[in-house]
Amino acid sequence: EDVHPKARLLAKLQEEMDAGTPEIFFSEYMNDPECKSLSLTFDITKIPISEYKEEFDLGQFIIIDLATDKKTSDEVVLSRFARQMDKHLLIECRHGKFSPSEIITEALEMATTNGCSLIAVESVNFQYAMLHFFQKAVTSLGIEGIHFVEVHPKGLSKNQRIKLMFTSLGKGEIH
Repeated sequence: EDVHPKARLLAKLQEEMDAGTPEIFFSEYMNDPECKSLSLTFDITKIPISEYKEEFDLGQFIIIDLATDKKTSDEVVLSRFARQMDKHLLIECRHGKFSPSEIITEALEMATTNGCSLIAVESVNFQYAMLHFFQKAVTSLGIEGIHFVEVHPKGLSKNQRIKLMFTSLGKGEIH
């Protein structure tokens, strides 16, 4: 938020979409240079915003989008979601050039501080190995009650997943 405020990113996305060039936004701001095939129309004013209310919290989980800590790689993203009634709300997002041990530390801190009982790791190529290191960390720290699972893109390309995300946003399935 300090580096790229949400309001500015949304304004830039809308600007590029109005110009008919959303691929520029995804290439420059989302580090996805192959987004030339992305053709969509989306009104960002229709993104549902739901206020997080702790008293309606039905459980929380964390999804981790892994990347390496090399200078040229994308950032690692740790997203914390809460289930509230029939909605899943993104309520916290941490991102950066984290080493594998820093990923584990960040995720476990998020989970233990907020009562998350599930951590899902994107499992593409060798990324599923992180599950082993999470299990090893919680065992050595004596932490119980957190489950670790893999998330698979099911053969969908990154661009297809981005399109589906916008469709879900437009339908109000994501808040």
